Amino acid sequence: MQREKDSLDDNLKTIDPDLKRLKALDEWSARDVNWLDELYDTTARVSDVNKMRILTFQGTELANIDPTGKNKHVAGLKIVGVRTADSGSLTKLMSELYQESAFYTAPLLQTGDNRLSAGTERRSFPALFTIHFDIQKRPTDRYSRTFNAKAPVKKPKPGEMDAFPDFGGFGP
Repeated sequence: MQREKDSLDDNLKTIDPDLKRLKALDEWSARDVNWLDELYDTTARVSDVNKMRILTFQGTELANIDPTGKNKHVAGLKIVGVRTADSGSLTKLMSELYQESAFYTAPLLQTGDNRLSAGTERRSFPALFTIHFDIQKRPTDRYSRTFNAKAPVKKPKPGEMDAFPDFGGFGP
């Protein structure tokens, strides 16, 4: 009986480091956010790039996780962008973030003048905005957005197609 107990104790000692690694992996995985899906969803929420553009998308892990488990937010997201004088696109974005309150805290919005861009970009997009909110981990099947924004029209470079405008697209 003692030999069996000693054998089981030895087995437990050899398995213990693996159990600690598995526990650490589970803790790490519980805090993981699918940043690619978050970026995709953010991109899909911007329906018109001629009215609003995202400049930075910065995700950070929250340092203090609620040990009671009541607050399930594990990461923070900061989005910086510019918009035209028409605030409709930004209002729509904020509304969509509020609607997804099951996964996000209420987003905090800061607005101001666009001092990051220069020239025509600043004239076209005079307003700067920053949005901060916290994110919960969610399964990948809960990301269900589709991207339906239109690509901007490609403008020809100066000198392209000048010589033969109706010649089937051949040119320099």
